[in-house]
Amino acid sequence: IMVANIPSLGSGNAESVAELAILHMMLLTRNYNKSQEFLQDRRLGQPSGTTLCGKTIGILGVGNIGRTLAKRLKGFNVKLIGVELYATDELKQEYGFEWLDKSDLGYLFENADIVVVTAGYILWMLQRVFYGPVLEKYNGTADADILERVYMFAFVAVIMLVGIYPAILTN
Repeated sequence: IMVANIPSLGSGNAESVAELAILHMMLLTRNYNKSQEFLQDRRLGQPSGTTLCGKTIGILGVGNIGRTLAKRLKGFNVKLIGVELYATDELKQEYGFEWLDKSDLGYLFENADIVVVTAGYILWMLQRVFYGPVLEKYNGTADADILERVYMFAFVAVIMLVGIYPAILTN
């Protein structure tokens, strides 16, 4: 497996990933697949779906991509909450987070309408699960409780399903 460290901020990578995440959020909240079926059946205006406006978006991992995503979501009038190992009050203020914590996954999952899991957080989780001891710099991150593990399993299952059968999103 080829692995590369691509600088994300300023290279276009963080921007592209953030915009793609927003596109996916919009497609899911607007029931895009169902609306295409209804359109083909010549039934307009169904299903109605919802907007991003007023939703609470949870971001797990507020690194370069998470920050770029937060900046772009400001225009959608959403409430931002997040978990970031290096959370500071300055980061919270600069990017408009209403709540930002170093380790409280439970609060995020209970309060977010949509959760975005960034690559850094997924890599941290995979390292813990498959490779054992955590690097010293990640020691401050709390272990996931059973409910959080159920959520993570569901996320990973959906990611794997879409990776194996992408037609789910396109049909």
